[in-house]
Amino acid sequence: MNSVVGECLADLLAFTNVVHQCGDNSVFNDFDYLTHVYAPVSDSAGKFFLRKFVFADEIGEAFAKASVVVSRSGAHITAELVALAKPCILIPIPWTSHNEQYENALVLQDAGLGKILPEQGLTPKKLVEAIKQFLDLVKTGPPVQAVSSKAAPDPARLIVKELLLA
Repeated sequence: MNSVVGECLADLLAFTNVVHQCGDNSVFNDFDYLTHVYAPVSDSAGKFFLRKFVFADEIGEAFAKASVVVSRSGAHITAELVALAKPCILIPIPWTSHNEQYENALVLQDAGLGKILPEQGLTPKKLVEAIKQFLDLVKTGPPVQAVSSKAAPDPARLIVKELLLA
């Protein structure tokens, strides 16, 4: 996924700003690779931000400013996206043991909040087209249909109840 974003960064910057959290995989060295790939577009300062991780003191601002989030679809990020009703394009990790990332993404897609983009066959052109199409949908109105029904009505009370029953 990181290499696909790296390959289409110049195309993305033609129509949007990019905050790219690439992680810190010691096998692929994505951060070092992307730092090198992004060097030619360094004159676009202020339009893109490369981070190994977006930390707690930055994530609120990143979500607030994002029109669309492109992400994997683990449990934590999908819960955040539902709670914030944030439009998203989700690229589930295909090798999870029970296909849970796809199932998580399906909840957001079924609610009209997200679009699933399979990693298999993912190309820079497909990613750019998907982002453009989703941004157009967001501009015409929020794609949210039934997101509020997906979130727990009182999550704090539900957690306390579960803890007391355990």
